[in-house]
Amino acid sequence: MFSGQVVIDNGIGQRHDQAFESLTQQKAIAHAESQALPETTERNPVVRLEKECYRVSGHYVELRKLPLGIALWSPYDPVFNEQIKEWARRLGGKYKAGYRNWVFNSTVKPFLVNAIKAAGGVEM
Repeated sequence: MFSGQVVIDNGIGQRHDQAFESLTQQKAIAHAESQALPETTERNPVVRLEKECYRVSGHYVELRKLPLGIALWSPYDPVFNEQIKEWARRLGGKYKAGYRNWVFNSTVKPFLVNAIKAAGGVEM
């Protein structure tokens, strides 16, 4: 053995060479530090979600285009929520409790907008 190398016997016949592991780790760290970071063309890419806002009988309704469909959000009102539930039943919307909104398939957006306008919705 050379100086600085420690061999540990764990008592069950297996030996562990700490010097070899330490040298391997040092080489891995040196290699990682020598690599250049990839250049990016955009510093802080901004994702802008399409949003439409409506006022329905005094209630604020927001539609947002998401990668997974259309999200409908409105401040909670037990009476107005019955209207939203009816739209969800007709158009296949699902309530997402974690986000407190309703998500619809993007293909039903024109029908959802028509339902909002039929209920007296005015685009803001």
